[in-house]
Amino acid sequence: MARLRGRLLASHRFTLGDVFPANDRMAAYVMRLSMALGDLTIVADYAVRQRQPEGERLYFIRLFALHMREVANLVDPPDRRVIPTVDEFLASLPRGTKPSRTEIRRYHRQVMRRLAKPMKGRDKIEIKRRGRPSVWRVPTLRDELRRIRDDFAHYGHNAAGADNVIAAMKAARELRTGYTVREKVWRAQYADAAAMTLTHPFDLGDRESALDMHRRIVDLVGPVASYIHYVEAAWLRSRPEGVVRSKLY
Repeated sequence: MARLRGRLLASHRFTLGDVFPANDRMAAYVMRLSMALGDLTIVADYAVRQRQPEGERLYFIRLFALHMREVANLVDPPDRRVIPTVDEFLASLPRGTKPSRTEIRRYHRQVMRRLAKPMKGRDKIEIKRRGRPSVWRVPTLRDELRRIRDDFAHYGHNAAGADNVIAAMKAARELRTGYTVREKVWRAQYADAAAMTLTHPFDLGDRESALDMHRRIVDLVGPVASYIHYVEAAWLRSRPEGVVRSKLY
């Protein structure tokens, strides 16, 4: 996804400030989405490489989930004073802008449905909500992305994170592991084992739950990419005539 692939079909050239003025809330929204999709496409290439150590693959899967979690916060913003909703963005576009509002909403709904769907075969967990009472429910994909992001980005520096690391160590205690020393790379496989249990906080033999989690994350890619591409296209096409210079090949 990230590498240059395929025949060049079109290019659109412009002065950045003419299309993305810094004081325009909607321009900043599109910029955030484009930055997020760019990061996703880069890490996706690494996550699906055929030949790589399992520790590397796990790292890129967790990194991919981290970026996807940040995309979810843009698609369905928790703080709407900062990030506009899809309704606000669509209302800012001139009438007749293509892609249409209907097309953009279709992909937005697909993303939202996938994020809100409960995970299969999982027990209820406590979901803490900022400024509101916590609730107990079966985790959704969005909950899982939040958890993976938190476990990936930190190493247990606070009470909740420390408990998660300890739980992962207990879950992995029967695994055969070790430590390897090569000329240029020293690797702690025991840390990879703990990271694996952090990413998959259920029975280590529950292969179906692990595959379901991975499939659900991957299934987000299509609608997320389509939503962002359609938003980008609508934004560029809504700019005044002559600001964006397009060329078809």
